[in-house]
Amino acid sequence: RMTARTGDLNEVYQRKHFIGLCALYAFYFTLFRKPNDKKFFKAMWELHKIIPMIHLCGNVVWFPTDFLTKKVAFMVKNTIGNPSIRKFQQQFVAEMDKTILSDIAKYYLQVNTWMVRMETALTNRVSSQRKVIETRIQMFMSGLFLAYEIGE
Repeated sequence: RMTARTGDLNEVYQRKHFIGLCALYAFYFTLFRKPNDKKFFKAMWELHKIIPMIHLCGNVVWFPTDFLTKKVAFMVKNTIGNPSIRKFQQQFVAEMDKTILSDIAKYYLQVNTWMVRMETALTNRVSSQRKVIETRIQMFMSGLFLAYEIGE
């Protein structure tokens, strides 16, 4: 379920759930010290290619690979080996630096488009009250998705 919508445009809480999943796995491993499911750990580790870093708040970011390497080092060594994740993280940050201006322009255009659509949806008077409510709900939902996407 975690991989099905992660990285999708309609993704809402998958990144926050991934933090919880990593923390829960580290807690389980700390309690029981049983490396019983290497396949699950490998699948969880591979998610770092989709989610290399998660923005928490302000200037605070969380790297899942750093967390797992520190908290469940035994599983990382036995399942993954000696991963070279620094290079991947640096490439990801460098790519984000290159695309930041185009992303800002894209979001600016999307927000302006949404504002125009919202304004016309609020001023249009359709004969059916149901149509008006459906349109407004759809516009509010798209605005919420857009705001969440910008926040991430």
